[in-house]
Amino acid sequence: MTTDKDLLDGQLEHWQRTFVANPEMYGPDPSEPGAYARDLFRREGMTDVLELGAGQGRDTLAFLRAGLNVTALDYASDALAGLERAAKASGHRAQLTAVAHDVHQPLQSNRLIPVGPS
Repeated sequence: MTTDKDLLDGQLEHWQRTFVANPEMYGPDPSEPGAYARDLFRREGMTDVLELGAGQGRDTLAFLRAGLNVTALDYASDALAGLERAAKASGHRAQLTAVAHDVHQPLQSNRLIPVGPS
């Protein structure tokens, strides 16, 4: 019998493999909703963003380039490691906090531990 945990574990393994095999899968440009959000955040004077399911970070990088501080959550730590490398290469590493977290679980700030060095 397959449990919910088995399904979630399988989903995590799928995304870990997918992100490693296809590091440029979604390309460098933000998604349409990501670009809209970036522009809205700038207009509204926002400075900090919590992004759920950041994946490889195409929207995250757009937020960083717009001057926002981003806490990026994803359960695929390999994708987050790639996002950290891309943020560093673009000179925006200091604005990024990458956290491995399964959004199926409750958000508890004391359990959100950054993946790499801040």
